[in-house]
Amino acid sequence: MKRKLHILLLTLTITTLTTLTTIYVPQVHAATLTLTINCKAQYDLGEQVIINGTLTQDGTPVTDALVTAQINKPNSTEPWIIRTSPTGNTSTVHWSLEITNLTTADSGGNPKTTFNRGEYLGFKVTIKNHDLTPHDAKLYVSAFYGNEIPFGIQKIWEGTVQAQEQKTITVWPVFEIPDNAPTGTAFATANLLTDTPTNGGFAYCPEKTSTFQIESSGGTQPPTPTTQEGTYNITFRIPDMYAKLGNYTVHVISYYPPLLAQNTTTFEVILVGDLTGPDGEPDGKVNMRDIALVARAFGSYPGDPNWNPIADLYPDGKINMRDIAIVARNYGKEAIP
Repeated sequence: MKRKLHILLLTLTITTLTTLTTIYVPQVHAATLTLTINCKAQYDLGEQVIINGTLTQDGTPVTDALVTAQINKPNSTEPWIIRTSPTGNTSTVHWSLEITNLTTADSGGNPKTTFNRGEYLGFKVTIKNHDLTPHDAKLYVSAFYGNEIPFGIQKIWEGTVQAQEQKTITVWPVFEIPDNAPTGTAFATANLLTDTPTNGGFAYCPEKTSTFQIESSGGTQPPTPTTQEGTYNITFRIPDMYAKLGNYTVHVISYYPPLLAQNTTTFEVILVGDLTGPDGEPDGKVNMRDIALVARAFGSYPGDPNWNPIADLYPDGKINMRDIAIVARNYGKEAIP
């Protein structure tokens, strides 16, 4: 009888503990990092591109992270632009690797801030490993005119930065200043990455920016992005001549330990006013053929014998001076189809 009682009590005890264990197991919630991306669907030659979005963790804005963007030209896997934007105040963040200095340089690696058209541009970059472990990295530099039009990007170094090491990288030549470059203030950026964003890579630290002069002083300083906390903002401008037409790919990525978020979108570069060419199709040029096409439809409405819908560039159902002005604005521009 006692044995049966002991077994019964033991069974009740085990059942109770099992029930309690089941009730009090903590529910583990996996955090979610979400990165959004916004930009217009189409941009004209010479137009400013604005890429922005939000970074949130479980719906809460992340205000101390970085978002790196890579923009590729149509049918290309190589980066045309790489930029990094903070989502807020990152001054207190510990960066494993950090770019501590970016200087434009001459052929001897000496600092130089004024360059003539046709002259070569070099760079001197210092990076610091703040960790007790080595890190592999890739260093990309880009050059922009003061109006934000890019004119070069290149990976100037790839390797390992040892624990606590400070490394200085000097490379010349990197870019040649084009013969038709606008004079005035230009700027360069340096981005230190684990890999390119399209390969799942992200920035180790904020990008570094340095200004230099082309031919003479003057011009404008590079714009300082203004963002709300938890958002990022990246701007640049489509070249106003000989830009590649078609669909560009934008890939953004952010690493907020231990979470990684990324997103992709596209935009199309078009040449507004390029309506026709020698064979009747757009030819990547805005010239008298395009003016004549709009002029032939001038004053017409849908249903009129001379109505031509492609001439209605200001889409209001009539061909008038607004449409002529749009073609005239881009007159003489050429693009690469």
